[in-house]
Amino acid sequence: DLGDKGVEVVGGMVVAGLLPVMASLTSINLIDNNLTNYGRNMTGIREIASAIRKSPSLTSIDLSLNYLGSEGAKALAPAVRDSASLTSINLPFNNLGSEGAKALAPALRDSPSVTSINLRANGLGPEGAKALAPGIRPSVTSLNLAYNDFGPEGAEALAPALGNSTSITSIDLSINLFGPEGAKALASAIAVNASLTSINLQYNRFGPEGAKTLAPAIRDSPSLTSIDLVGNFMGVEGEALLREAVEGRPGIELQLW
Repeated sequence: DLGDKGVEVVGGMVVAGLLPVMASLTSINLIDNNLTNYGRNMTGIREIASAIRKSPSLTSIDLSLNYLGSEGAKALAPAVRDSASLTSINLPFNNLGSEGAKALAPALRDSPSVTSINLRANGLGPEGAKALAPGIRPSVTSLNLAYNDFGPEGAEALAPALGNSTSITSIDLSINLFGPEGAKALASAIAVNASLTSINLQYNRFGPEGAKTLAPAIRDSPSLTSIDLVGNFMGVEGEALLREAVEGRPGIELQLW
């Protein structure tokens, strides 16, 4: 655990030198270490990316809050694609943008091992959603895409991939400004996905119309056990429809407040 330890660019290069020779290391935390000197120097992250490819054992890496930007995403993409051991990658709060999503998507699609992806709060936008959708591989089980300003267009892009996934169990799509149109798109995926057990859709401005669309999908879902819809201003009638959708289904948790 090297989270918030002032590693910075030079320290990142030192860490990179250790990864390939530590044969038992499975997880490393490098949160909030300014590995790129506020996006001005990519040397450290490029060295770390190269080391990930060579590591014989690394399964999880957390690079949150490191000012990676789209160039950092481009540097990491080959490592994500080629690592035979990496299963979990965490990149929240890195300002990756849509270009970063475009760089990572093919790598995620072709990765032989990644099952958990966290890209929370990266300003990916609708174009980022369109780029990522093909990268949601059948083996992905956990996906965090919260707080990325996807809007309804992003929901429409992601929905088919989510609906077709046979392995995803947990997804966080909170704070994405989907609105009622986004609810319609996601409802089609929720109704047919047989592996999804947990979905977080907090603060997406669904309103009463979104609730009307989501309620039948939740009712018909073959697998959901946890649904978080806090902060969607769905009104008394909309919330009543959602409660009816889970009525008589033991073990299912619906959060509206």
